Amino acid sequence: MLEQLLLSVIPAYIAAEVKRSIMLKMADACQSSTKRSRQRFHELYVQRHNNVR
Repeated sequence: MLEQLLLSVIPAYIAAEVKRSIMLKMADACQSSTKRSRQRFHELYVQRHNNVR
């Protein structure tokens, strides 16, 4: 369901990058349970496109 929501607002190739990033962060968090980060959304996913109106 989350993936469908993501795909409804951003292109699939960016959604795949975001999903991969989330999964990597979750895996890291599971391995180092002592390290807790309060900040969210560190990455900025930007793509530049020419000739778009």
